Amino acid sequence: MQPLKWPVDWTKLTSWQRVTVDAPFIGVRDRVFKEIVAQMRQRALDSSEFWSEFSSAELAVGQSISKIAMEELGWPNSHFIPCDPFEIIMWDGTGDLATAAALDRIEKEFGLRRRSDGEWQELASHAFGYVVQKLASELAQVTPAGN
Repeated sequence: MQPLKWPVDWTKLTSWQRVTVDAPFIGVRDRVFKEIVAQMRQRALDSSEFWSEFSSAELAVGQSISKIAMEELGWPNSHFIPCDPFEIIMWDGTGDLATAAALDRIEKEFGLRRRSDGEWQELASHAFGYVVQKLASELAQVTPAGN
């Protein structure tokens, strides 16, 4: 299973693509979303071998974030793997502030401190597995074992 990848280079859009980026059906955003959905639909249901190096606490965090991403961002399933770019998982293909809703929900459901946009952007530059481990580590410090 290959990691998710952007079907376009956002830094090299033509003038026309930049002007029509959000146009329904013809815009780049719509096309990119459809292509990432196609990548997701090709994935097998069982991705457990990709998560074998992760603890049970990390697996729980990964599964919760995957479910939130699927529900808030409209992905067809929650079959994310550790090497997927977190920026793609949290990308809002609709442009309707779904990313902010997803990140807010992650913070609330896990009882995490509120992060700034810059902190989330820094996390978005990493793979999903890194983000899962970082948030699971933060949760372990907030919630001591046995509580």
